[in-house]
Amino acid sequence: MAETKAEVKKFNKFLKQETFTSKAGNDYILSYPGTYHVQKDIIDYSMLPNGTQSEPKSIEAMFKHLLQGNYGWKYWDDLVPEKERENSITVKDFDGKDVTYDFKFPGFKRIAQINEDSTAIDGTFLTTEYYKQLMKYVIVNGIDFKYWDNHIGYAKVMSAADMFIGTIVYNSEYTEVVDALKKFLNKMFR
Repeated sequence: MAETKAEVKKFNKFLKQETFTSKAGNDYILSYPGTYHVQKDIIDYSMLPNGTQSEPKSIEAMFKHLLQGNYGWKYWDDLVPEKERENSITVKDFDGKDVTYDFKFPGFKRIAQINEDSTAIDGTFLTTEYYKQLMKYVIVNGIDFKYWDNHIGYAKVMSAADMFIGTIVYNSEYTEVVDALKKFLNKMFR
């Protein structure tokens, strides 16, 4: 989603809005654009051909249609402190040598896409696909499943990469605001 300068929309007395204050003290104005626009611009927009909802598209639509201001994916990524954007783990390989695996924060949109791509149509979580995505977008050493046929540490490295992005997501203002948007939408769209 391209970053654009958004202005606060004009409100009439029938338009519902609330202010959500994050733990960091930032205020976010949540506004309900009406049932038709929620159905068309958020729910229908984020619907996948299989009848499920795309989490990244749904979040992007909520940013655009419920959250007042300029809050694209880059805004949330920029809130993650530099010192938390990278990490690594060192594992002893079969020959006794230490191998360091480096992790890099791929951005919240990519994390949402990783989770969506790792979920089957019936909602089953696909660990193989999830680990494949971690190796592609989070672990920056250029490894894949074939690599692990000749190295030790697969489970430990995958667990550490999962914990790395999970901790960022769990502790983020992004998650706070997305949760507030979902609650607001559920309250207003009944």
